[in-house]
Amino acid sequence: MDRLLVDNQILIKVLKLHPEAVLPTRATPGSAGFDLYAIESAELKPLPGGTSLRTGIAVELPPGYELQVRGRSGLAFNNDILVHVGTIDQDFRGEILVRAWNLGAEPLVIKKGDRIAQVVIQKIIPGQMVEVNELGQSERGTGGFGHTGQ
Repeated sequence: MDRLLVDNQILIKVLKLHPEAVLPTRATPGSAGFDLYAIESAELKPLPGGTSLRTGIAVELPPGYELQVRGRSGLAFNNDILVHVGTIDQDFRGEILVRAWNLGAEPLVIKKGDRIAQVVIQKIIPGQMVEVNELGQSERGTGGFGHTGQ
């Protein structure tokens, strides 16, 4: 399985670090992300503290790619759960953890096997930061944080 592309799809190698870990899956063929699953139950208490949820998996990404960790809209809208948006870099080989906060008023129990977040495969464009003495002009300039009145 050393090929990076099969049937026009990028191959992501997944290692189960826990016997009950579930490989990430797409809910539908048109889904952009792959769902991540909890390998143990956890109680998400209302703020202030966040909770780290284990997935029991590690990945090997091909060079030039990352996985973006994102929240699931069902958890967000139905349970007021916020997931830390993060990047799994191409050279990271540790367990994928999901950091979540409960913004609601009541505790929420995450059960083993629940879908807790999603990851999206993204191509990375190589770049380089270059120090300059000045930047070009733009219509916006330095205006920010609501400068358009919205």
